[in-house]
Amino acid sequence: MNMNSSDDLVKYLGVPLKHGRLTLISSVTSAIPTYSMMTTRLPSSVVEGIDKMNRRFLWGGSAERQVPHLVSWEEVCNPKRYGGLGIRSMAKHNAVLLQKTAWRFLNQPDSRWVRPFKTVYRVHGDPLHWRNRLFTNARRASLGLSTSSSSIACGHPVEDIGHILRAQNIWNRSVPSSRRGAFYSQDLQEWLQDNLSASSNSQAWTIHFASAVWNLWKDRCRRVFDPADHSNDESEAWMNICSSANELIRQKTKPAMDSSPIHTVAWSPPLNSFLKLNTDGASQGNPGVAGAGGLLRDEMGHWGVRGSAGVCSSVAAELYAIRMIYRLHGSLDIDFRHTYREGNFCVDALTNMGCSLEDDLMIFQSFPPDVSALLEADSRGLAFPRLN
Repeated sequence: MNMNSSDDLVKYLGVPLKHGRLTLISSVTSAIPTYSMMTTRLPSSVVEGIDKMNRRFLWGGSAERQVPHLVSWEEVCNPKRYGGLGIRSMAKHNAVLLQKTAWRFLNQPDSRWVRPFKTVYRVHGDPLHWRNRLFTNARRASLGLSTSSSSIACGHPVEDIGHILRAQNIWNRSVPSSRRGAFYSQDLQEWLQDNLSASSNSQAWTIHFASAVWNLWKDRCRRVFDPADHSNDESEAWMNICSSANELIRQKTKPAMDSSPIHTVAWSPPLNSFLKLNTDGASQGNPGVAGAGGLLRDEMGHWGVRGSAGVCSSVAAELYAIRMIYRLHGSLDIDFRHTYREGNFCVDALTNMGCSLEDDLMIFQSFPPDVSALLEADSRGLAFPRLN
């Protein structure tokens, strides 16, 4: 036909194309690699190269001729209803196709294309089944990769996955004392399955449990790989757990606005010209060594106190906390209201500190470092899930 081939997408076999650049990008260059992307994660250099070619062609440039790009590529790749042109980002397109293939692999196990993969690669049972293969120090030592199996955080002689994920100083903040014996002694796999089971637990607890397990493992990894940037503050670790759990609960319940809301609790500042006083008491045993704490704040300032309550029950310690603050500020008009621990974490920390005091009373002019992270959480209005 006396036509010359051309590398220019404006022509095909020498004939000018009628369709616009956007149509050509969507129907040709973005569509050609789709089949390979369904089963293979393309190298970043390849997907970036395709995006670069599409950007250049969209704005009329070439390898020899540079033209300005009037809109960022991220904006161009947005859906049309959000002001973009609907062009696919190759990296995201590749990830979505792989996730779609993985979903079909998990949910269509009897498909003809799935069975050969399971046979060749010996995939049997649940691919998400717990296999206890996380590289703790105990596992590394058993494989000859480390000379020590001790815990990085506390020096315990054996750092296995159970020791990491069942950190008592974290779990004691949310697990009632009556349940702790079974909670810490249960087989690890049963422990994970039981606490993640939606049939036997509330949605808030399963989300909180998963968030805590994930954050405990991340915290351990940060100790290993980034010790200079790691904080040993247990209150901060607990705040991170509750913050991520609260965000997951919010996202989980967001589409179903008519369903029963998950109960979250946060400290709220008082109105102008009012003071808010939080008190708490605790005993290490019932009865046992006890402490009490109080925190008086207005919308701008703060003040704290902690004290020793001797040896008594937790109820007596809480009553002691009220009496201690009343003796200091008995002339004030007081309106008593109850709040959960999740809205009273600062005073809860002061109370636990009070259990170790030798003096009966200690008043703070500035906050101790142990409660600074919790105070910041209160000031930001951070809410915590309430686990009944």
